[in-house]
Amino acid sequence: MPFSFRLTFRQACLLGSAMAFALVIIAVLLQAFADFHPCSLCILQRVVFMALGVVFLLAAWHQPARVGRALYGVILLCLTLIGLFIAARHVWLLHLPAAEQMPCGPGLAYLWENYPIMDSLRFMLQGTTQCSETTELLLGLTLPIWSLLGFSGLFAYILFLLFPRSASQ
Repeated sequence: MPFSFRLTFRQACLLGSAMAFALVIIAVLLQAFADFHPCSLCILQRVVFMALGVVFLLAAWHQPARVGRALYGVILLCLTLIGLFIAARHVWLLHLPAAEQMPCGPGLAYLWENYPIMDSLRFMLQGTTQCSETTELLLGLTLPIWSLLGFSGLFAYILFLLFPRSASQ
């Protein structure tokens, strides 16, 4: 008889929330203790991970029926795709030749205080030379690559939650 491990929807959402928040906690610990300084794209990725954690928590608290679960799943997939886009852009910027890298832009505090939110986000997504200066490695990979792997894992997890395998297979 094969081993079967099944989670309730609430437990699965709490696990998803824990995974998303754990990735943010790891990034903050690396910033605090390993002196990894986040750029604007790193901060955006953290925001998306936190948003995923909050939506997972809301889904666990709400415990919706079938249609609500699908709605939460779509929201989670959209957030994960946004995170995948940001992380992929960051990885791409890391591999640009120096001549093609964006010049240094204004700091985040300046952007948020002086520009509308959409303009601030546009500037942040363009990336700056700070986004392409990531040389710190963790187990041989840069943090943007780890972030890309984190979003990919959460994407697969959400798909698994939305489309579970039937027990008869």
